[in-house]
Amino acid sequence: MNKAKFHSNISIHYWKLLRYLFVALLAPNVTRAWRHSTSAKSSAKDNLRNTPSIGPLPFLLSPQSNFRWKASIDPKTGIASSEETSKFQWKQNYETSPESMRSVIRVSRQFISHYPQWLARPKVSFGLLTTKTDSKSNETTLRPRFLPNLPLLTFGPMQVIGSPKKPWCQYKLPITGGLLALGNAKRPKDMGCLFFETNTSRANLPDKDSWPELACTCTSEIAGAYRPWIAGGPSANFIRPWAYLSSQSMVHAYVMWRFHKAWKRRLTVIS
Repeated sequence: MNKAKFHSNISIHYWKLLRYLFVALLAPNVTRAWRHSTSAKSSAKDNLRNTPSIGPLPFLLSPQSNFRWKASIDPKTGIASSEETSKFQWKQNYETSPESMRSVIRVSRQFISHYPQWLARPKVSFGLLTTKTDSKSNETTLRPRFLPNLPLLTFGPMQVIGSPKKPWCQYKLPITGGLLALGNAKRPKDMGCLFFETNTSRANLPDKDSWPELACTCTSEIAGAYRPWIAGGPSANFIRPWAYLSSQSMVHAYVMWRFHKAWKRRLTVIS
């Protein structure tokens, strides 16, 4: 790729990100309920209303998008969560459906395990990030390219939950450190995780003589006890959780939109 084309691609993705952030901030169904309860006995519905949240929304508010995302943060604990989902189907790459489903798990396992390296690609993070992997612990740290000694997030080795005989599989990338994650004194290495899941089935086609197709739902989540530094933890004022939801959380959704697209490309060309 020549230099002019490279810079052109970077500019296109940069403006897509700016457009996304601008539209998402104007989303009509963003919940903005920060009210103190006057009753000692608050219901579960009241607690839900008092939780800063966004979504679920289609990407860029486009109804045609098959990518959906939502995010929230618990003001009492400072724990953030998000969920991104995409669905698609394609002609299966093997003669039998079970063999094709096993290939989904195999390819997803390899692709997700390299998520930090994928995130550091110039096309994704505009050349601003780099990674470093510890040979002993096998942990990978995301760092700013021009401040290589500043760890942003550290991921532990990927864990896989599932069986080749089942149509679903779960993948967990634990977050073990970094400036963007607040630590826990009791569990210093428990900083939440990135959680992924694939659920594959055979698609129902009207023409029985056509080549079989697979239908797959891909899900990614911020799960566990992830406390973003921007949100400030449970003792922070009400502004900081919204600062997180309107900045880092939206950048994360954009990144996951890109990741799901790349994930789909990998799955549909497996051999």
